[in-house]
Amino acid sequence: MKNIDQSKIEDFSQMINLAKSSAKQNKCSLDEELNRIQKIADSCLSPLSYPEIGIVLDMIWRARHS
Repeated sequence: MKNIDQSKIEDFSQMINLAKSSAKQNKCSLDEELNRIQKIADSCLSPLSYPEIGIVLDMIWRARHS
């Protein structure tokens, strides 16, 4: 199994937190922002390894359901 680059996970975590705070300020829809982040994580040009993608997608799922 590949090593997980914690800094990449942190970058996506910060993007998710920014999306949450923007949604709270009614600047955007949380779902729209999370969809954009998911597309970045899940695209063929993603900087993430397969295990890292799984972690990020799980973080997005949790953000949607919290």
